Amino acid sequence: MYTIQLFIMSETQEEKNNILWTVAGFKKEIIKDCKADAHHATMIGVLLIIVGIYAAIAWTLFFLSVINNFFFAIPLGIFMGFFIFFLDRALIASLAKTKQDFSLRFLISSGFRILLALLIGYVLAEPVVNAIYSKDIEREAKFLINKKNSELKTQLETEYAKEITNLTTKKNTLTNELDRLEETAQTASDAFLKEIDGSGGSGNRGYKTIAKKKEQVSIDKNNEYTKLQSLYQPKIENIDLQISKLEEQITKDYNNYKEETSAIGPLLQSEALQSLKKKDNTNTLKYKHWLLLAILALIELSAFIVKLIYTTKSYTSKIETINIEEQNLHQIQQEITLEKQKLYKEVAIKNEHQLMHTFFDETETKGKEKIKELVNNWKTERHSLHNLWLQFKRNFRY
Repeated sequence: MYTIQLFIMSETQEEKNNILWTVAGFKKEIIKDCKADAHHATMIGVLLIIVGIYAAIAWTLFFLSVINNFFFAIPLGIFMGFFIFFLDRALIASLAKTKQDFSLRFLISSGFRILLALLIGYVLAEPVVNAIYSKDIEREAKFLINKKNSELKTQLETEYAKEITNLTTKKNTLTNELDRLEETAQTASDAFLKEIDGSGGSGNRGYKTIAKKKEQVSIDKNNEYTKLQSLYQPKIENIDLQISKLEEQITKDYNNYKEETSAIGPLLQSEALQSLKKKDNTNTLKYKHWLLLAILALIELSAFIVKLIYTTKSYTSKIETINIEEQNLHQIQQEITLEKQKLYKEVAIKNEHQLMHTFFDETETKGKEKIKELVNNWKTERHSLHNLWLQFKRNFRY
């Protein structure tokens, strides 16, 4: 951004060209004398700035689609724009159209840049496709949401089905037993009434002995039913309450999941896009996706490709000449340094030899006198020859 600001504030075309040449990685002191190459360098500089701006905008949109927060998306997008800009600038500045440059290092750096462009294109292509087919993707996303909701509801019902079935079986067992006793009590009551009106089995009309017995049976059956009903009814109500709680839990879990998955996020958009690709029998969406990826990757590589196309022979030749001159100068300086060291060594050795000769010449007479004196003392004192030798070494050590 600072480069763009300098470019806009530049008053003359020469200043603008200097900025563009610097951006493109060319030395302005050299490229200004190469007319054709200067134009190529200007184009490369413009493309580098455009690619940097494009990268910042594209990455901002990408981060915005992922985190949906301008305060985080914009700084991250600007950072990625600067990263792509300086990466391209460093790579392009290292390029020169010479045979030596197509080495393993060049192939690795170029391969890395191409791979990065393809990955960036793949990452950025999906948000663009989502924007182009937003209505179709939104419709497919809603379909997937409903499908997932139905699957969850089935899963919850299956999960609680065994418990609900057991409770229902217990309830049915209790209810059937009550219904059986109620039916038995009703049958006994009907038999008693028939005996009263004479339509019973004895054929006697009125409240007679048989009618009294049937009345007692009816009373016993009703008492048994009433007793069992007072025992079973709380259990049935408790079972109904448990079943109701389980059904409420199913409904609650389903509604919570439905509420949580109602928003269409980036992951669901990607899933909807993949679902649309599978349903697209013509493969139109898939081809457009890959075509958009290629276009975005080529935009990323535009400055790099232009640098490879433009030979910049004049600039390269001058750079090579300067490099050769600097290498020769360095070699000459190295040879001079080595010669100086060699000469210093020879002169130093010669001076040392002269000093040593002078020293021994000046001390020769005095040394002979001391030796003579030492021998005379030895003769007088009559010490051993070994003692004389020790004295000699101690007094005449250099």
